[in-house]
Amino acid sequence: MIGLEELKAALQIPAALTEHDDYLTALERAAVAYVERKTGWYWGPQQEATALIEGTGTWTLWLPDHASDVVRVVERSVWSGDGLELPGDSYELVKEPGSTHGLKLRRNTWYPWACACTYAVTYTRGYAPGEEPADIRQAVAGLVAHWFEHRLPVASDFAAQPAPDHVAAIIAAHRKGRV
Repeated sequence: MIGLEELKAALQIPAALTEHDDYLTALERAAVAYVERKTGWYWGPQQEATALIEGTGTWTLWLPDHASDVVRVVERSVWSGDGLELPGDSYELVKEPGSTHGLKLRRNTWYPWACACTYAVTYTRGYAPGEEPADIRQAVAGLVAHWFEHRLPVASDFAAQPAPDHVAAIIAAHRKGRV
């Protein structure tokens, strides 16, 4: 999410000094994982993901992540068990106002997302490098700076120090259910 050069500049570490490079890279990975765990959202690089979503009987399905594109939707009925790929014009990704990524899939037919069906939705999630929301990048940078300055051991899935207040506020604003 945040390159080594950018981290070193933020921490005022000379670019030529390389003794902390591996540690900073590990801290950045741990900070991204921490923010993902605390918010419930994926903030990493773009990748395809598939979610199994139960039909709701409405014209809207909520995706578990921010999505920039829906690749395919396969409908599986509880009665037949067969998978039927839906035509691309029978649904659309709905973008939230002010957001660059959509969170919901709207049905464009007379038939809603059936309650007796499970939908395998394959979509693109994540961000191109440097395109992550600015406040999320700030939260990651803030965590890296905090952990680096305190020089505490940080494993990839555990943070020994609580997050600074400004980082906690950013995370709270992005928790699932609030965005």
